[in-house]
Amino acid sequence: MPETEPFKELQPVFINTRNVGRAKVAMNALALMPHKPRFAAFIGRAGVGKSYWATTYIAQQPELSPYLKCQWVWVNSELEFARALCRAFNIKEPPKRKVACYQLILDEMTARPHLPLFIDDFHRMKRSPGHLEILRDLTEISGAPIVLIGEEPLKDILTAQTQVWSRTKQTVEFKPNEVADAVMLFEKAAGLHLEMEAAVHLHDWTTGDFRFLENALAGCLQKAQGKTKDRTVITLEDLKAVLKTMLAPRVGGRK
Repeated sequence: MPETEPFKELQPVFINTRNVGRAKVAMNALALMPHKPRFAAFIGRAGVGKSYWATTYIAQQPELSPYLKCQWVWVNSELEFARALCRAFNIKEPPKRKVACYQLILDEMTARPHLPLFIDDFHRMKRSPGHLEILRDLTEISGAPIVLIGEEPLKDILTAQTQVWSRTKQTVEFKPNEVADAVMLFEKAAGLHLEMEAAVHLHDWTTGDFRFLENALAGCLQKAQGKTKDRTVITLEDLKAVLKTMLAPRVGGRK
């Protein structure tokens, strides 16, 4: 039975989706190949939980892995990319020479070859083949794994370079969230019971995108707090009233 009162505010939660299960299997398999040069690729469209999975996974491990989220200003600069990698390894004052940065990073990875390096949004570096070559050298010499995360173009980036693709030992496709994920998120994050008819409608409206799902959840929590009865239950009527106040997440998306 649902609680009698919705939460006062959204709670941070982590939903163990099927994507998370597949990612866990891939990371376990990656660990079974110590000291081997290797990449893993986690690929999916925006909003399916790749970055949230990565940061949560890192936080749950006994030793924190370095994590870097790619920025557009690095596209034309291998030096700035290398300096950002240094900062991901907590090197406080990265050198202003690319070779010096590279050597410091390599020393860090060689000292801890069991620790994966996570690089997020790497699809944004598609115009920068040199960035990937730097990473290839780092895993080749250190034997430490590198986990690349990005949207669909990431696969094209990897397959375009045979020496990289042949070292990509694990690939996981992050798929859009499912109806059950929405139901669980409403319950865990807001204390709300999302009726099944409403859950199916919401899944169709969001097209499986967690970002739009969270936006709708915030609106539903506000709606629930203003109700006088059945305050923890979100019906299809309740949901439609909330969605009418929001922009549809895609062209042709329904409210």
